[in-house]
Amino acid sequence: MNRDTLLSHKQLLFVDHYIHTGGNGTAAARAAGYKGNTATLGAVAHENLNKPHIRGEIVRRQAEIRERLEISTQAKREHLWGIANQCAATKEVSRSIEVDETADGIVIKTIYIRCALIDAASAIKAIHELNLMDGDYVNRRGSVPWPG
Repeated sequence: MNRDTLLSHKQLLFVDHYIHTGGNGTAAARAAGYKGNTATLGAVAHENLNKPHIRGEIVRRQAEIRERLEISTQAKREHLWGIANQCAATKEVSRSIEVDETADGIVIKTIYIRCALIDAASAIKAIHELNLMDGDYVNRRGSVPWPG
């Protein structure tokens, strides 16, 4: 017997709407088609949430959602880190060679290579975004400054 056969159509709708409303049982009962005033719908929601098969389905779906969020958060983290590294890389801007000869005939060649960051501003913004994901940069007033 699979989990869907344990739940009636109305109970499945209740579970769907309970998750969609962020845990508002009364709103979920109303949206699932249960009838009654707010107090009655609240009692229906309470009763549904105390049924092990309904509670189990809610817990299972919430775990799926958490797992998807963790995966997407990790993917975002990896993408931002890639941007930060790519933008923080250096590129050659110019190159010059200086040739000198010493008194005893030794030739000395000095090569000057000037490098610059590819896109320092984007690297800083990507790192800033990563820090925000980790909860950094929140000041005492609770606001989050943005790098200029």
